[in-house]
Amino acid sequence: MANQGRAQQYLSVAKRFIKHVVIKPLLVIPLFWVSSVASADLTGTALIVDGDTIAIIGNKIRLSGIDAPEKNQTCRKSRV
Repeated sequence: MANQGRAQQYLSVAKRFIKHVVIKPLLVIPLFWVSSVASADLTGTALIVDGDTIAIIGNKIRLSGIDAPEKNQTCRKSRV
């Protein structure tokens, strides 16, 4: 009986090790790839596409956190 308890304890430690040391880092690695792509340097004249989008050399860039009307959208409420 004591051996079963010890085996369960070792199994629990092994599961935590795999979860925290093996799996979590594998989930984080793709974030570095995404951030390196999102932070590419572009130079050139910025053209305004609509309220929250610009274009530089044909690359459309959406500005995160900006809530602006789209190009063909009309605002119905005044004084807002």
